[in-house]
Order: sequence, then structure tokens, then C-alpha cells
Amino acid sequence: MTDVNLRSLDLNLLAVFEAVYEEGNMTRAALRLCMTQPAVSNAVSRLRVALRDPLFVAGRRGITPTATAQELFVPIKSALDLIRDSVGGLRGFEPANSERTFRLAVIYAPGPRFRSDLLKRLHEEAPHISLVLHPANDRQEVHRLMREGRIDLLLDHVHTSDDELVHVPLWEDELVMIVARNHPRIDGPRTREQLAGESFAVHGEPQGPGNLHELEVAIGQGPQHPLLMTRSQHELVLQVAASDLVGAISRKLAESMADMLGLQILPLPLDMPKVNACLVWHRARENDLGHRWFRNRLLDLTPRKLPQVSETARAA
Repeated sequence: MTDVNLRSLDLNLLAVFEAVYEEGNMTRAALRLCMTQPAVSNAVSRLRVALRDPLFVAGRRGITPTATAQELFVPIKSALDLIRDSVGGLRGFEPANSERTFRLAVIYAPGPRFRSDLLKRLHEEAPHISLVLHPANDRQEVHRLMREGRIDLLLDHVHTSDDELVHVPLWEDELVMIVARNHPRIDGPRTREQLAGESFAVHGEPQGPGNLHELEVAIGQGPQHPLLMTRSQHELVLQVAASDLVGAISRKLAESMADMLGLQILPLPLDMPKVNACLVWHRARENDLGHRWFRNRLLDLTPRKLPQVSETARAA
């Protein structure tokens, strides 16, 4: 791309570019910016002329950024965040008046009650903010979105070695076995030998608790043993409740859904690693006062059974 004369570029267009890129839709970007959809389209057209690139291509599922737009997004997002942080730092973050949107990706959570409690807590202090929950399966994709500033926080159970990410331990959980209460063969605890003829629903995620490899090895079965692979614990619970399958999930999630779905919660007849939940964010967000407020509200709600998070970690 050729050089652009910044004096000829309306920098307000960059905020429109950011919103359109993140929302993937002109109408949603307009709502986010409190603009009309024609005004957003006009701003994008002006930016296309200034940058000499289409930037976005329309498709069936919204708009797709061009290679140039993808290359520009991270530096533009970083520059806008720097401006927001600098201006915000002059007056501080004011939850009661903020209209900010926070984005939380969830790979691992203690159950549906956690989400409703979080939303209630946030709106008690900040009634005008928005919370977007991203059910996530692809950890690498979430990490990329965090680097781009498109995800604020991640609830996970895997501590990666990425130095750009901050990991704070939240709680320790254990895996339990779940089956439907009306299961035709299982009514109470079972031994490994008694489970050998059963079919399991397992996580397809290689690092997920109760994943395919761990259960195959532990039960002593070959690759033909699992009947169903799911991409999340919640999907696994629903499938087990509606079938004769056996599953392994975290105790907190099992207890939060057992009565509603009619599940038996049973001990696994084998030793499995503990599940250690953690809160993850990108180091670039550490000094963002709004981000700090958001993560501290979430930390206050987590059922931690690990050492308490230090004030240093909270302020990081």
C-alpha cells in the first residue's frame, strides 16, 4: 500500500474501521457507534478511497476484511486504544457512566449461574455497559483475538507458555462421571470393568478435561470406544442427558445442571488430573482502567479454592 497523507485523512474514520472490522456487519457497527447505517457506509467508502483498497468484501454471512484490512487492524486498534487509555487516564474509568462493551471468551466456566451472577454484578455498578460472551473452542483463535484487542478476558483451564498473556488461577475442580438418571445399566458408582462396555461422550478438544485421549487410556479402550465427540462441556452434558452415553465433566458444572437435566453424578473409578481454572488476558490491557475494573469484578465472583489472588495480580 502506498503512503497516505494523514493530513488528508479524517482520523474519525479509523474508529468506524475498527467497529466494522470487529462487528463484521455495517448495521451492528452503526448501532455500536450511534450512527446511521448510511453514515457508516459513507465513512467506509471515504476510507477505501484514502487507503486505495476495498477493505471489506460483502458475503452471505456479513463482510470479510481484505488482506490489507487485516494487516491494518492491529496497529489501528492499538493506536485507538492508546488514545482511549490516555484520555481515560485523565478522568479515570467511571463505571456508572461508561457505555463500554466488554468481551469475555469462555472455554471453561463453573456453570450457567456464573454468567447471570456476573451480569448482575456488572450492571449494579455500571448499568450502561454491555457484556458480550463468546463461547470458545479454538484456544489459538481466542489468543489471536486477544492480541488484536477483540477479546478482553478468557476463562480457561489451560495455562499456556505465551509470555504475552497473564494467567491468574481461579479455582480447582475435579472430574466426575455423569449419566442420565434413567440410564438402563448404570444406577450408582461403577468400576472400570463395569464401564468397559459403555460408550462415552468425550471432548474433541485435545487439552480439554475429560478429553478423548485421557479417557481412552484410563478406561483401557481403543479408538473405537467413544461414540460421540463434542466441542464443549455444555454440549456434552446435553448429549449425555438425552442418551445412554457416559461423560466426564467438571463437578461444578455437573452440580449446576444435574437437577435441571436429570443427571446422576458419580465418581470416576480412576485417577484423573485436577482441573485448574484460570483467568487470562493480554498484557497490553494491564493499564486499561476499565479492563482492570472488569477483571476485578470477575475475580470477586469466582469460587476460588486456590490461594487468593494478590493485589499485585489484580492491579496488573
